[in-house]
Amino acid sequence: MTEPRPDQATSTSGPARFMLALCVLMLAGAVWLIAMPEEDTDEEPVPQAQAAAECLAAGEDPEPHGTLVERLAVQAGDDWLRLYVADGRRWVYLCEGNQYGHYQGFGSIIEEPPTQGLHFFGGWDAVAKPKVLMGALPAGATAIEARLVSGEVLRGTHDGTYFAIWSPDATVEGATVTATGADGKVIATAPAPVG
Repeated sequence: MTEPRPDQATSTSGPARFMLALCVLMLAGAVWLIAMPEEDTDEEPVPQAQAAAECLAAGEDPEPHGTLVERLAVQAGDDWLRLYVADGRRWVYLCEGNQYGHYQGFGSIIEEPPTQGLHFFGGWDAVAKPKVLMGALPAGATAIEARLVSGEVLRGTHDGTYFAIWSPDATVEGATVTATGADGKVIATAPAPVG
């Protein structure tokens, strides 16, 4: 009986060595991925006032509409919305953004109000920008809300004259909008406008 030589007893076959090396490399790669620092993004937080000013400056409408005065500011998590109304011609401008700046701004003519009921602004924008409804409260209204098609109810923000109903995560298309008075009685109900 021949005894194995010491160098043969401790040696590892070629395929086994390859598998061992591969396992070591995979383990090292996994450790590197776990310890890897987070990727830097090019985006840096922008103060909301600065982002809103940039949104207004980037307005696409070539006609002057007078000085835009901020009437509403709404916050939902990191997202925000600001509504401006011109002091001259009947014009409304809306800016939306988040902590990294503005991502949308659009303006619309303020149409003549109906003789009664809710007064919406934006016309076709109510469909083109389906995350927001804007308009003017009817006389005597102190609250406004929209019941979405899903059944969710969004409470609007208002300044006593102008209102915005907005959610960055829900569409207001097809909603039923209700304005109520201080006593909770319904003053006006209307479907959200469609284009």
